[in-house]
Amino acid sequence: MTTKATYKELEQRVKHLEKEFSKRNRPEAVFQAIPDLIFIISKDGTFIDYKAGCNSTPVIPIDQIIGGNIRDLGFSGKYLKIINKNIKEAIKDNKARTFEYEIKTPEGMETFECRMVSLNKNEVLAIARDITKHKQFEKELRLKNTVFESSLTANSTADVNGNINHVNKSFLKIWGYENKEEVIGKPLSHFFFNKKEIISVLDKLNSIGEWKGEFLARKKNDDTFFSQGFATVVRDTSGKIVGYQSTCLDITRRKKSDETLHNNEKRYRALFEDNNDAVFIFSLDGIHQEVNNQAAEMLGCLKKDIIGRPFSDFTSKKEHENGQEKIELLMSGKRLPFYERTFRRIDGTEFPAEINVSLVFDSDGKPMHFQSIVRDITKRKQIALDIEKRQKHLESFLNAIPEAIVSLDPSHNIIEWNPGAEKIFGYTKSEVVGKNIDDLITNKEILGEAKKFSKKVLSGKVLYPQETIRYRKDGTPVNVIVSASPIKIRGKLLGIVGIYVDISMKKSIEEELKKADKLESLAILAGGIAHDFNNILASILVNLGLFKLYEDDEARTSAKVKEIESAVLRAKDLTRQLLTFSKGNAPIKNPASIKELLEETVKFSLSGSNVKCKSFIPEDLWKVEIDKGQISQVIQNITINADQAMPEGGTIEVRAKNVPENEIQNLALKQGRYIRIDFTDYGIGISEFHLKNIFDPFFTTKQKGGGLGLSTVFSIIKNHNGLINVKSELGKSTTFFIYLPAMKKKSEIKIEEKEETVSGEGKVLLMDDDEMILKASGELLRCIGYDVITAKDGSEAIKLYKNAKNSKDPFDCVILDLTIPNGMGGKDTILELLKIDPETKSIASSGYSVDPIIADYENYGFTGAIPKPYVISDLSQLLKKILNNKN
Repeated sequence: MTTKATYKELEQRVKHLEKEFSKRNRPEAVFQAIPDLIFIISKDGTFIDYKAGCNSTPVIPIDQIIGGNIRDLGFSGKYLKIINKNIKEAIKDNKARTFEYEIKTPEGMETFECRMVSLNKNEVLAIARDITKHKQFEKELRLKNTVFESSLTANSTADVNGNINHVNKSFLKIWGYENKEEVIGKPLSHFFFNKKEIISVLDKLNSIGEWKGEFLARKKNDDTFFSQGFATVVRDTSGKIVGYQSTCLDITRRKKSDETLHNNEKRYRALFEDNNDAVFIFSLDGIHQEVNNQAAEMLGCLKKDIIGRPFSDFTSKKEHENGQEKIELLMSGKRLPFYERTFRRIDGTEFPAEINVSLVFDSDGKPMHFQSIVRDITKRKQIALDIEKRQKHLESFLNAIPEAIVSLDPSHNIIEWNPGAEKIFGYTKSEVVGKNIDDLITNKEILGEAKKFSKKVLSGKVLYPQETIRYRKDGTPVNVIVSASPIKIRGKLLGIVGIYVDISMKKSIEEELKKADKLESLAILAGGIAHDFNNILASILVNLGLFKLYEDDEARTSAKVKEIESAVLRAKDLTRQLLTFSKGNAPIKNPASIKELLEETVKFSLSGSNVKCKSFIPEDLWKVEIDKGQISQVIQNITINADQAMPEGGTIEVRAKNVPENEIQNLALKQGRYIRIDFTDYGIGISEFHLKNIFDPFFTTKQKGGGLGLSTVFSIIKNHNGLINVKSELGKSTTFFIYLPAMKKKSEIKIEEKEETVSGEGKVLLMDDDEMILKASGELLRCIGYDVITAKDGSEAIKLYKNAKNSKDPFDCVILDLTIPNGMGGKDTILELLKIDPETKSIASSGYSVDPIIADYENYGFTGAIPKPYVISDLSQLLKKILNNKN
């Protein structure tokens, strides 16, 4: 440790330093003007010189500093270590050092900032500035800034021009911004929804220095909210306004709460005053404090006549004791259910009422008063009596009517079963109530139908009367008409009510009438057939007689052959009409364009007539799949009827059009596309009385014909899955409407070959039980080039076919009659032939054209089909077609 320098030595040292300062051109005036404390300190911490600043107060007298050491000035170990470290480092690297230290003074603990720089290798110059007040100000500023930033209220400051220069996080959150950069620089008006409000705020701030109030604020996304704000001006030391500071709160919820509270008060008052029920508020000792208008009206007086009087004044005297008991229960904390009580009006008359009483508590949970809601139930009591009477009447009705009335819940459990149901079905009420009605239906098909009906009704629809079968307890069937409706109360589905009408007796009577009708129809049918066939046979016999007389005249005999052939074809048409009319006739359908068929058939049917035809048939008429022969017959029959309806001549209009699915919804047709054909004549018309019978067999109002025309038309259209209807005005016009299903896909319509006989060659096996057909058909086939072998039944045909195949001379085609009395017919024969030869070419033939095999021959193993009687041209073309396709 160095010894303390003497004053003289220090004086010499100062003088030396003064010389040094002079050498460095540092004027003493500048040195003295420095406001800080200046120390010259040796390497070991000794104070060599010291000068107090002009604004500084020495902590220790000058004479106690110079010559002393820094460790003697009262520094704490922490700061003593810092000072020594900075002295050494400043001398070592010759760089300035700045640091802070604290020292205790008479004023208390003060803080200094020290700037230290090396003078030479042994001394440093230290300049110390008192920053105690600055540090205190900085601490206060930091505290204020912390409060500003962390406040839950939106804090902001703005410059004198009203532009934001600082905001806290709460401001960003409330106004919906993500960072301060989005806000800084924006005018205050940007955050107000109403520009006039910010002008008013700034005017008040500039005039009185502060503002407080509410305003409608605008968020970043342009949403609005209610804000409550407080703002003041910021002034400089001269008192000049240099900016504004403000604090804001989002009070939207509070505003809504206040509004809700206000609305609730209004709502309560509205409920109280406008309630349909009477409301009474009375004190704990039973005195009325407030009542609504309905209460006064119910008691037949004014409000003032009730308020102040005890509740007991308006109730029946016999119930006073009971009323006191209920008040005691309420006071004990129990709640009362609705109950009935007899009230007394101001005029003394009494009436029944339903009442609900509750105890009302204040915010501290103490009882305040009673509140009762009272409803006059005089009308309801009367309605209940009326309902009881009606229920008794209904029960009497249900017990008296013969129909079965059955009600079910949604799960099909039986709820009601009247005596009519007991009589029809044989079950007593006690046997079935509570049971599932499905368990009473043992027939699976009927059960499925019943469930379908129930499902429809449970979906809310009404089941209109439908004829069906149900079963009695003993298992016997009963014919009934059933209808049902959903049971709904206040829109809620509670179940089903069904009504069953026993029509067994009616069905028996109808069956007897049908038998009588059938007998009558058969008599008419027999007469019609006899009439038409007699005419045909007469024509054939007469022409045969003439053929013999004219045997030497080739022209006349040729004409008579044509007449006989025409008569035979008429007989064929009559048979065809009868078969078409019979049930089960299956048309042989092929894709066709009905436009050409319509035009050709109508033209042919009107040949030689004084009736003309106007056609309105579009080119884009949809294609149909039809039996062209049958539909041609339909067109011909309707055209002839129209022609006969206009004996003086006239015009038939034929129209056709495409009918999309949405236009057939109200017709008895399956969903799909259709074409419609209208035939209109302007003849005598049909009376309403006859209109309903025109499709019956042999019904006719004409002098000529047997009446099979329209009944045949009806059957053909029905078998084509179509619909025919008629509209007529007597003496004006008649229109027939025909609907035929249109094809779903476009199909190419093949052009039929002309009806010409074509020759061929090959070996043919002809099987038929009729000797005349075998002989005639065999001879015809031989005439056009075929080698024909005949057989009378299936067994013989199989034998012949097998032998021919084994002999290496097989048949090229077989023609098999489907119906062989007392023998194997074509259906079984072809199966055996296919076993012998899977490539067998075969033609099905039958005089019974309604046989399904003729319409669907391929599914039975045949290659082709032809109905009898046939002409040689048709048979020759079919054979040619089949044999040409031979592999």
